[in-house]
Amino acid sequence: MIADTAANVFAGVDKKADTNVMIRQCGREPDFACYADQSAIYCREEPLAQLARMAAWLSAETAFLFDKHRGKKGVLNEVPQLSWVDALLLADAEAIDGETVFTQRAEMIMERRDLDADSLNAIYSLVVDIYSHTNNRQAVDPDNQVLLVASDIYQQIMEYAFAFLLGHEGFHYTKDVCEVSRKSRIETNGLVNEVSKMQLKGGYFNPALTLDKNEFRADICGLRWMEKIAENAEADMPAVFDALSKRLAIDLLSAPLLAGYLNSIAVNKLGQAAPKAKLVSGYLYPQSRLILTSAVLNLSEAAYPETVKICNDSAKAMATLMQDAYQSYPKSSGIISDPVLAQLPPGVEKAWNGAMWKEDSFRCYMEKK
Repeated sequence: MIADTAANVFAGVDKKADTNVMIRQCGREPDFACYADQSAIYCREEPLAQLARMAAWLSAETAFLFDKHRGKKGVLNEVPQLSWVDALLLADAEAIDGETVFTQRAEMIMERRDLDADSLNAIYSLVVDIYSHTNNRQAVDPDNQVLLVASDIYQQIMEYAFAFLLGHEGFHYTKDVCEVSRKSRIETNGLVNEVSKMQLKGGYFNPALTLDKNEFRADICGLRWMEKIAENAEADMPAVFDALSKRLAIDLLSAPLLAGYLNSIAVNKLGQAAPKAKLVSGYLYPQSRLILTSAVLNLSEAAYPETVKICNDSAKAMATLMQDAYQSYPKSSGIISDPVLAQLPPGVEKAWNGAMWKEDSFRCYMEKK
C-alpha cells in the first residue's frame, strides 16, 4: 500500500512520473521518517506503516458513521469516538509482538471514550478487512458498502498525507525546485507569511527555534502537492465524502506533524489530549505546519469549508499546544491573526477571548443556511 500510494501521488502531480520503489537495509537509522538527496527519496518503512495503520483505524470508524447517515451531510456534524491519539496508540500497538499492549490500550480507550467492546471490535474487524484488500490488491465486494467507503476514505487520506510528506522531500530531490510551480492559495492569500511571522522575533512563538529557508520552502512545496491532489479528488468524489476525507486527513497528519515519528510512543505521553510537540530546529513549529495543511484542504473545499478544519481532538491538542507555547515564552506577542484562527473551530477563539471552555468549543459544525 505504501508503494501504491506513493505512485498515485507522483502520478497525481505529474502524469509522466515513473515511480520506482526499492527496499534496502538501513546503514543507520535516520532521525526522520524520510530524507532526500539528488539520487532518491529515502524513507523508513515503519513510520510510514504506522501512518497507514492509523489511517485504517480512522477510516474504519468514519465509514460506519458515513453508513449511519447514509452518506448525507449530517455525518459532518458527528464527533468520532476515536481520536487521532487513540488511532495512533492502537496503530503502534499492532506493531508490538503479543496482544498485551494492544489489549491494555484498547481497554484504556474504551473507558476514556465510553466505547463498548462490540463497537471497538467492529471497527477493528473493518480495519483488518482494509489491510486484507489493500495489501493484496483485492477488489471489494460492491455489496459491502461499509468496506467500500472505508477503503475509499483510506486511500484518499493516505494520498493527502503522502502528498505533503513526499512533496517536501521531492523539493530536495529536485535540487530545491518545486515540481508544482503554481503558487497555492495559502501563498497568494498571505497565510504563509502570517504563519511564518509567528516564529520570527516579536511573534507568538519563541524564535530560538530557527527557520531554515530551504526547509520552509520544502514545506510550501509539499503543500502545493497536497492542493493538487485535493483538486483532483474534488472532481471525482461526492461532496460529503470529499469534505469528510479532507477533515480526516487533517486528523491523520496531526500525528506526524504534532508528535513526530517516534520509536517509543511513551515518549510523548500520547494518552493525553495534547502530546508533547516534537520541536526540530530549522522547521516551522508543529502547530504552524498543521495550520497550513488544514488551510490547504479548507481553501480547496467548495461545499462544506466550515467542517474542513482542525476539529475535535485535533483542535483540543492545538489549543493546548498553542497555550503552552505562549505561557513558556514570556516575550510572546500573544497575537494569533484571524486567518490563522480561521483554521480552528469558532468556539476556540471564543474561549480564548474569555468564554468558558467546553467540549463543544472544539467542534466544527455545518453552517445553517
